[in-house]
Amino acid sequence: MALPMVCTRCSCCCCDVELPSGANSGWQKACDWGRQWLGGLPPLEVTALRSGRQSTLEAALEEAARRIDGSAAPVLSGFVGLTNEAQREAALLAVRIGAAIRLDTSSGGARAGLDAPDLTATWSAAAASADLVIYWGADPDEHFPRHRELFAADRMPDGLARRVVRLARADLDFALRLALALQEGKEPPAGEATDVAEVAGAIRAARHAHVYLLGEAARDDALRDVLGACAARLRPAPKLSVATIEAIVNARGAVEALTWLTGAPGSSLLLSSTEAETATRVWLPSSRGGPGLDEDLRLEIGRTAPGAGPAPAAIGAPRIVIGDQHDDAAEISIRIPGLDPRLAATVVRGDGVFLTLCGNAEHGQPDPAVELLRQLRLAVQSRFAGGAA
Repeated sequence: MALPMVCTRCSCCCCDVELPSGANSGWQKACDWGRQWLGGLPPLEVTALRSGRQSTLEAALEEAARRIDGSAAPVLSGFVGLTNEAQREAALLAVRIGAAIRLDTSSGGARAGLDAPDLTATWSAAAASADLVIYWGADPDEHFPRHRELFAADRMPDGLARRVVRLARADLDFALRLALALQEGKEPPAGEATDVAEVAGAIRAARHAHVYLLGEAARDDALRDVLGACAARLRPAPKLSVATIEAIVNARGAVEALTWLTGAPGSSLLLSSTEAETATRVWLPSSRGGPGLDEDLRLEIGRTAPGAGPAPAAIGAPRIVIGDQHDDAAEISIRIPGLDPRLAATVVRGDGVFLTLCGNAEHGQPDPAVELLRQLRLAVQSRFAGGAA
C-alpha cells in the first residue's frame, strides 16, 4: 500500500501524493510541477564546501564556528525552506550567537491565522463548508495548480454546488468599495463597477464565503484589515472568512518558531521591510552587546525569498550558507535535504495545519539539518566558554 507524502514544490503542500508503484509509473496525484520536482530529488545526504571546494562536514562546521566566534555583528537570514524542527534549531542558534534575524517572508503570510483567529478558517474547513470561494489577487491555477481541486472543488462534500470567483485584479480600492456595498442598507454608489455589486450580492447570499489572498494581495496588510472588518460586521451570517496562500513554503512555520522562542506574537516580530519581498529583520536580545548597523557575517540558513537579496550592509561580508543547494561563492556552503518528502519531520501549511512530510514518521528519516545546526550551536558555545581564538 502506497503511503501518502507531502509535496513541497509549492505552498499548497499537497499531502496525498504517493511514491511511484513501479519503474514505469510516476508520482501519483501530483501536478506536473510536483512530478517534475519529486522526480529530481537528490540523495538524502549532507555535503560541504569550503571556498567552493569539497570539504568534510567536520572541517566545515569547525570553520563556521570559528567565523561565528570572531563575528561582532552576525545576521541570520532565510528561515524558510526548512522543516519546523530545523527552524527551531536555527532560532536557538541565532539567540545563542546574538544574531539579527532577517525573516524572508511576506508580512501578510506571517499574519495569516495570527490576527483575529475567529475571522480565519483552515483550508480544509473552507473546503467543507464554503459555498462561495473568492481567489483575490491572482489566478490560483497559474501558481498553485491543485489548490482548487483540493480545497475549492465545484461541489461541496454534501453535494451542493460551490461558486468560485476570481478577482485577479482587485485591489484595496475594490475592497473599500466592497465594504461599503456590504454595509447593511447600503447600495453601491451611482456609477459603481458592476462586479463590486455582484461580489457583494454573492457574499450576502452565501452560507459561508471564504476569501483567499494571493500574490500582492497576500502582502497588503491594509487590504486584509478591510476584509477582516467586513467579516466582523457580517457575523454571524453570512459568515466571511479570510486566509492567505503564502508563496513561500513553510513561512508560517518560521513565524511560529520565532513566536515559540521569543514569546512575542508573530505579527509583532515584523518590524521593517524591503520593497522586494518584505524581508524582515528581527533584532533579538544579545548577551554580546546587541547588533549594530554593520553586519560582518551573514548566515543564510534555509532558502532566501526570491528577490530578497542581501542587505546593503552585508554585501561583501563573509557568508555561511546552509540550504538545499550549494553556493560556490560562499566561504562555507553546506547542502541539506531541505523540505524533502522522505523526511520524518514536519511543516506548517499556510493555514496553520501541521503536516508530517513522509506521511508517517515511522517510515521516514530524521532531518539531518536538525543535528547539523545543533552541532554548530554546541561548537560555537564551546568556543564562547573556552575563549578560543
